[in-house]
Amino acid sequence: MEFGKLQNINNIDFTLLDNHPETEAFLSKLEPTPKPIIRIAAPVWGTPEWKGIWYPQKAKPTDFLYHYSRQFDSIELNVTHYQIPPEERILKWKEMTPKGFLFCPKIYKGISHHKQLVDCEDLTNVFCDRVALFGDRLGICFLQLPPHFSPQKAGVLINYLENFPADTRLAIEFRHKDWFDYPNQETREAVREVFSVMRRYNFTALMTDVSGRRDVMHMRLTSDTMVLRLVGNSLDKTDYQRMEDWVERMDNWIKEGLKEFHFWLHQPENIKTAEMAVFLIQKLKEKGYKNIVPPKKIETETKNDMPSLF
Repeated sequence: MEFGKLQNINNIDFTLLDNHPETEAFLSKLEPTPKPIIRIAAPVWGTPEWKGIWYPQKAKPTDFLYHYSRQFDSIELNVTHYQIPPEERILKWKEMTPKGFLFCPKIYKGISHHKQLVDCEDLTNVFCDRVALFGDRLGICFLQLPPHFSPQKAGVLINYLENFPADTRLAIEFRHKDWFDYPNQETREAVREVFSVMRRYNFTALMTDVSGRRDVMHMRLTSDTMVLRLVGNSLDKTDYQRMEDWVERMDNWIKEGLKEFHFWLHQPENIKTAEMAVFLIQKLKEKGYKNIVPPKKIETETKNDMPSLF
């Protein structure tokens, strides 16, 4: 993930921001749940460097998803940003994964970046119908707005969200700085209206914790589900502190009524993402969230290794 990436992080303040005032008001209307859902995902399953560590040494690339889905309970599915996969591919992916695993697809860039949410109702329906083939393996989808998509296009975004298929869960990632640092009162009002619509329709305001763009960690909850893209720096010591801080913040939100929290973990080349997940889950267990199974290193290969479905 190149967005917000820095070569030197020595002078970065990684302290989590305070809750947005609207978050406090939103949480006050929720009731705590006895069984919150917490999921951990990486952005790719095709990591050959995991062979012999997290995947069997003899694993074929076509079987990586099978092995990934036995180590993680979900995937931040970025491949759908570049193409809408054919039906047979989605059905094969579903077949390779165990019950309870979730795919969280990124909205196709033809919708978000090429058409920029204008005149794309039919294409959106095609995308949502296609990913619906995941069935019980379909998690929350996410819409990444282009970096130049500012609050000046708030009306376009609101129109898109009001017409988005009601049976598809959606999180939205904002990147333009004016969504967080308002240059004028008109922008402030436009942003407030967008987040109000998101709360009305139960859309999630995705947050990103990344070194070079601390503003996109906006701390503005709009639904009882939270999605965090947590971008590390090769397991620098600050990565560990950030994970501990997020577990604390997540725990506070859950006690106030948040129902679901998704950690989407990123590391350079994603080689150390599994190690990141192991530490994060350890901290979650220490906080009392016992039912999350961490990735386990491969000790021996067995004859039960899944053969390729391709």
